[in-house]
Amino acid sequence: MRWMVPVLLAMCAASSLFLFSAHTAMRHGRECPEVPFPVWEPPPLRRQFPRARNDTLSACAEAPLARTRFALVAYLAGRSPEGYAQGAAVLARTLSRFTDLDRVLIATDAVIADGWTVCTVPTIPNLPFQTTNRFTDAHVYSKFHAWRLVEYEAILVLDLDTLVVADPTDAFTVELPAMLASNATLGAALDRPASGCERCEAAGGDFNSGVLLVVPSLDGFQRLTASILTVPHDATYRDQSLLNAVYAAEYYELPFAYNANLVSVYCEPDLWAAAGDVRIIHYTVAKPWGGSALSLSSDNPLACAWNGVRPYCDLWRLVREPSPRCMWRPLAPNPV
Repeated sequence: MRWMVPVLLAMCAASSLFLFSAHTAMRHGRECPEVPFPVWEPPPLRRQFPRARNDTLSACAEAPLARTRFALVAYLAGRSPEGYAQGAAVLARTLSRFTDLDRVLIATDAVIADGWTVCTVPTIPNLPFQTTNRFTDAHVYSKFHAWRLVEYEAILVLDLDTLVVADPTDAFTVELPAMLASNATLGAALDRPASGCERCEAAGGDFNSGVLLVVPSLDGFQRLTASILTVPHDATYRDQSLLNAVYAAEYYELPFAYNANLVSVYCEPDLWAAAGDVRIIHYTVAKPWGGSALSLSSDNPLACAWNGVRPYCDLWRLVREPSPRCMWRPLAPNPV
């Protein structure tokens, strides 16, 4: 194990140098990286939805109001790493560019989150024998409270490591009618990669739970919470594994564009290049906010460069901290 010490020290030094160089370049307007999607200019046309409702959200301790038929929903746990709070702010900012639909942040602790209506809910505990990891710490089963938002006809549930780069509301106007016609109440994109990638394997089932189209219902909520103890599922990925087990033959497949998993940039470049209408990017292999330089997971600051997705991480950071000093030049829609 002694060999790990110099390796970890080298990783820490390289990460610090990378972050310092990027920060210096941003401050002085030099070496501004190209990004794969337009961010602020020209501003898109914002999709308007009727706002004639004032129904109380019964699932939430604060009893906020539902003002639109549909909603955009995310989940933040009190013990989530700091980066996910940044993710909430960036996600709200990108969502607000495209639509005025209600944005509801489900949280297990009282939080202040700009751009969101906060819905405080009780924690749904982990199974006592599950091994500890970031999913356990975040109590991700608590995400199932989204099914209790029955005042909405349908909701789009997004993980906080996603970024919206095009209007996502076709999920309600195009995909939802097709989903209901197939007698499904849950829509999700296939998990990536499908097969054959040496660097990464799909995890936790057939579909990815990072973006879900859901028809809320109390019966659905009760079914999921009861299944935590009764339905066998991979404890590593918690909510995704359980959702796949429960909805294995009952879900509607959303197009890749609604959950463009960054693992496909290097594992399935043909799929990524063909997906010209990407709406939501999912930062699975690299968290754009970075984290500990000693981490061996996706929150290491070097993960974006290592996995060949740095332009997409730069895009996220530009949304977080717009820089008037940089003239951001979009690349072609989906660079490989």
